[in-house]
Amino acid sequence: MIYDHSELSQIGLLCNLMQRCWKRDPVERPEVTECLKTIKRMPRAIPSRERGDKLKEQSATLLMQSGENHRLHGRREEASRMFEQALAIARSNEDQYTVADLVVRLGYSHLEQHQDAEAEGYYVEALAICKSIGYDCRRADAIIGLGCVHHARSNHVKAVASFTEALNICNNIDYSSGKADVFQGLGDVFQGLADVLSGAWEIYRNAAGVKGVGSKRPEACGAYGKARAMYENIWSPRYQLRPLGWLEGGQPAYFKAEAPYVKALATHKSVGNLAGQANALKGLGDVRLKQFKYIEAEASYVEAMSAYKSIGNDLGQANALKGVGDARLKQFKYIEAEASYVEAINIYKSIGNNLEQANALKGLGDVRLKLFKYIEAEAPYVEAISIYKSIGNNLEQANALKGLGNAPLEQFKSIEAEASYVEAMSIYARIGNQLDQANVLKGLGEVTLNYFTYIDAEASTVRAMSIHKRIGNQLDQANALRSLGDVRLKQFKSIEAEAPYVKALTIYRSVGNHLGQADALKGLGDVRLKQFKYIEAEASYVEAGASYVEAMTTYKSIENYLGQAEALKGLGDVRLKQSKYSEAEAFYVEAMTAYKRIGNDLGQANALRSLGDVQLKQSEYIEAEASYVRAMSIYKSIGNHLDQASALRWLGDFRLKQLKYSEAEAFYVEAMTTYKSIGNDLGQANALRSLGDVQLNQSKYSEAEASYVEAMSVYKSIGNYLGQANALKGLGYVRLKQLKYVEAEASYADAINICKSIESHRGQANALKRLSDVQLKQSKEVEVKGSSVEAMSI
Repeated sequence: MIYDHSELSQIGLLCNLMQRCWKRDPVERPEVTECLKTIKRMPRAIPSRERGDKLKEQSATLLMQSGENHRLHGRREEASRMFEQALAIARSNEDQYTVADLVVRLGYSHLEQHQDAEAEGYYVEALAICKSIGYDCRRADAIIGLGCVHHARSNHVKAVASFTEALNICNNIDYSSGKADVFQGLGDVFQGLADVLSGAWEIYRNAAGVKGVGSKRPEACGAYGKARAMYENIWSPRYQLRPLGWLEGGQPAYFKAEAPYVKALATHKSVGNLAGQANALKGLGDVRLKQFKYIEAEASYVEAMSAYKSIGNDLGQANALKGVGDARLKQFKYIEAEASYVEAINIYKSIGNNLEQANALKGLGDVRLKLFKYIEAEAPYVEAISIYKSIGNNLEQANALKGLGNAPLEQFKSIEAEASYVEAMSIYARIGNQLDQANVLKGLGEVTLNYFTYIDAEASTVRAMSIHKRIGNQLDQANALRSLGDVRLKQFKSIEAEAPYVKALTIYRSVGNHLGQADALKGLGDVRLKQFKYIEAEASYVEAGASYVEAMTTYKSIENYLGQAEALKGLGDVRLKQSKYSEAEAFYVEAMTAYKRIGNDLGQANALRSLGDVQLKQSEYIEAEASYVRAMSIYKSIGNHLDQASALRWLGDFRLKQLKYSEAEAFYVEAMTTYKSIGNDLGQANALRSLGDVQLNQSKYSEAEASYVEAMSVYKSIGNYLGQANALKGLGYVRLKQLKYVEAEASYADAINICKSIESHRGQANALKRLSDVQLKQSKEVEVKGSSVEAMSI
């Protein structure tokens, strides 16, 4: 390919034009005017000649054209070297026009290398020269460059002032290329400003709530007001663009930033500037991605990628590819997104762009997590962390560490996950990033839940909640409170769980988060059910259902199909809790259809699994089995081995209830093998314990004993104390059946001690009852009485 050749790549634009002219279909061929414009804009250079042993002949103009070729291909350092050589020649010849051309180009080159101070110096020099010789088009370019410098420094007011001044000059001299660059710059500024406004609104919303109770957080109101004032100061009607505006609820409207990019694209097309078109398309892709217009964003990125490839700009092509990956990730096109990230990474590696390579590696890790490729996800995260560390980017290093923690967490490798989370938290604390520090603490809470060490999980969640409260982040504070309720409910602390759910509910209501409201109400219903408060539980479920309906209505009005599907799934869950099986079934079917419509296979499979649960409750065994099998098939097709293995376990449980022991055993063995293949130790141990149960029911005592022992060993290796205790209880029962009373008694005693240490009162009471059965077989009447009394007291 000519694009990979050091010399021939410089005629990429010409080759691309020739290829289009040779199209079989005349409609696909470019018009004559387009050909003329494109050729006119092409950088050109005559090959230098050698004269014996003398140096090559050089001219400032030819060196400038060669430098421009390198710049368009993303070879910035080489471009700068050529421009500097040409500038020395132009200065010696006192050719002020060529000096101005070169100084502006050097400004471009340094700005692209993020050297804004050097770029500013060149632009200021160019401006002075152009004013003195009346070189208006290049004066406009210098002012545009200064606008870009101001934008790079986040000085939006100065940036827009520069672009406005440049636009006036371009209009006066009818300089189309300059106008296109102004619109591109304005698009970048407006997109940046939309980001600032978005961040300011989030601070305000989290601190004050949508009802505007701003007096709680004056600093948040100040940030919000300052952002709006900045926007009002920079808006100017001169370039015929309306202000950014605000959507209902205060979120900045990124769609207003589209207008300048659209104008830039049209103008670049009119003058045949393919590089400019590529940049405008990339900008359009960025703002459309932020508007959740994922299909349109993907189309813009794909078109930009094609344009960058045509001119041989590797960096631009890689950036567009990463954008394609981001857009596809949002559309649940995980396999296609993975391919885009891999291609982008390869290009970044080839051109030595470490920062963007690390960003793409992190994206690759994220998408592989979505594909349930947990082992493959770890490698890109590790590589990204190494790069971020080497360039001193602490924030992104911590973000990648958080991703690295998620990978083993999904495999239930709690020790590895904990190590990554702790390191990430340490970095966040060091750089003062309290929000992400709190989010990592939430992850640590999930890790300790996998250990079944509920006390540690509760402590991590409380710390996360405390940070969110201190920084005024109400939404995440509510999420942490809900998690705290979940943790306490898992410990059977129903009274203590009620308060966090109530507090979370209050916050969700104050910020108008209907889905969070519904989830908290569902948790409250579960708590009250455990307390035998059936009337209050029913009331909570009814209110939860109403909140899910409200959430669904809201999501429907803004065309958020994923939100609609999740609200429908939540409604199904609530109706299942209320034993309204027909309604639950209807909601699950509707949720399944909604997930299918947006191509969310995982959501569809989860809805099918829940549908199987409700069908099982109605004794519709054939239908339930069909739902489980369909769910398992989808999990398998999307590479979700974890849920595939879980579905196999459910099918095993189903067969066990039908007393079809051989079939149940086969499902458990397959589940165990699948869990083992993905390195999920917890799943493997659970499947082994279930296998022990079915073997026990078949009076296969030796095999059952071996399964329980192996399960206990795996639970012990991952620090899962509750699982270990349950396996010991199974082992005690099988030894009782084998009349091995001493060994059975020892197993139950170990189980009791573990349950005591993790405060599992129910497990402790159950093991004590089993122990009394063994003691009774041995006629140990005193011990039987002691065990029974202790069990009853618990």
